[in-house]
Amino acid sequence: MLEVGCGIGLTTAQAGRHFKGDAVGVDLSLAALGAVEHYNANPFLHFVQASAFHLPFEPEAFDVVYSRGVLHHTYSTHDAFMSIAGYCKKGGRLYLWVYGPGSIDENPFRRWPTAQK
Repeated sequence: MLEVGCGIGLTTAQAGRHFKGDAVGVDLSLAALGAVEHYNANPFLHFVQASAFHLPFEPEAFDVVYSRGVLHHTYSTHDAFMSIAGYCKKGGRLYLWVYGPGSIDENPFRRWPTAQK
């Protein structure tokens, strides 16, 4: 399992437990290094600081590729998607979620504080 945009590694760790196998988290920020330190006792969790555009893995190396709320922060959502999609094995699963127009403003939890002003 590969998570692109893992931050501090919470979702990567949960996925590792769920899939009962190796899980790899990648993040461009220094948060990936914090995840390395936090999860260093788990030999099935791996974290790498890298760009979604230049991942240090072989093509089609993962059964699952996951990225939630990250790729639209790159210079090209399309190019980022095309980059990470190549790391998913044929017949594997690719999960991607990006913010759409109105997706934040339409969230009732985000709307409520604004309405209280």
